[in-house]
Amino acid sequence: MKVGILTFPKSASFGASLQMVALYKALELLGCDVEAINYWNDYMRLEKHVHSYTGSIKNDVKRVLRKIIYHKGIRRFRNFENSIKLYPSKYISTEKELKILSSRYDVMVCGSDQVWNPDITGSDYNYFFKFCDDNNKKYSYAPSFGVDELSEKDAKEIAPLLKQFKGLSVREKQGAELINRLTGQAAHVVLDPTLLLDKTEWQSMQKPVSCKCKNYILYFTVVGSKTLNEFAQDLSKKTGCEIVYVGGRFLDSLFSKNNIMKNIGPEEWLYLVSNARYVVTNSFHGTAFSINLEKEFFVELSSFTNTRLINIVDMFELNDRVIINGKNINIDKKIDYVSVKYKLEIEQKQSFDYLKTMIDTIAAKT
Repeated sequence: MKVGILTFPKSASFGASLQMVALYKALELLGCDVEAINYWNDYMRLEKHVHSYTGSIKNDVKRVLRKIIYHKGIRRFRNFENSIKLYPSKYISTEKELKILSSRYDVMVCGSDQVWNPDITGSDYNYFFKFCDDNNKKYSYAPSFGVDELSEKDAKEIAPLLKQFKGLSVREKQGAELINRLTGQAAHVVLDPTLLLDKTEWQSMQKPVSCKCKNYILYFTVVGSKTLNEFAQDLSKKTGCEIVYVGGRFLDSLFSKNNIMKNIGPEEWLYLVSNARYVVTNSFHGTAFSINLEKEFFVELSSFTNTRLINIVDMFELNDRVIINGKNINIDKKIDYVSVKYKLEIEQKQSFDYLKTMIDTIAAKT
């Protein structure tokens, strides 16, 4: 069975890249011939989802500077992507090209990551398979809207497209509730693909990175936070661990004397998470990998990641790891990973069952 995954190739985001590879490998484990569809729309290619984009020279300069400064890291992301099959080899960016491509697959899977977030995709409804005429091919696996509500325009366009899906699943219960409001239909809540692969499989992918800190706190952010930084500093003083920084504003890496890891790829990032004593983050995937790799971690909720982070800490009953107003009283408390692993195995089974049902349904018709 030939499966095409519609997600975010070409992304220099650790979460986006790792979730794509994870879903690819999970489907391979189930016996599928898998390809990631090499679709990269112009809105995302020009990083309009990163900047408050006005088409200004300033934003164009920022984009070019980032690519120059981080060219080694970007190359590492591309090399990591080479571990899977991307089709076609040269990216496509139009609905017409996708429409031609759709006949190539027995089934197409949309997801995961925030492929249903209009702010990130530029309201690209191709991520809801607008281009595909065969509704029996349309499935989703763990996409995230990233928002609690859609604009009136987006809701009007998206609702009928969702109704055409043969199988619907999402990453968060908030997404399932949004689908139910839009369509009256129920959607499965499944694990982010990165949680489908176990700890040993992720560790087999990691690559060592030169880091002078041997006993460290990994500080990984997707958005700057003064209170999160203060918490990490306090944790460093209490534990004697140095802080290793990943993420944040790219200009900070030029002028800071801190232990900032730049130009690393997904494999090096996995190494840093796996070998950290603590992880301090406001990232969904920073949290997910901390759980999967059984790290002591603390997470701060941020305005645009709240639903995703709340969902994952609720799922594994890890609310005591949440930083509130820069504080957490559980610094000395260890996570009970025996209990967490038990919950994870239950969720993994349910998520793989969804994928197996999808495959069996299609196989019965081919």
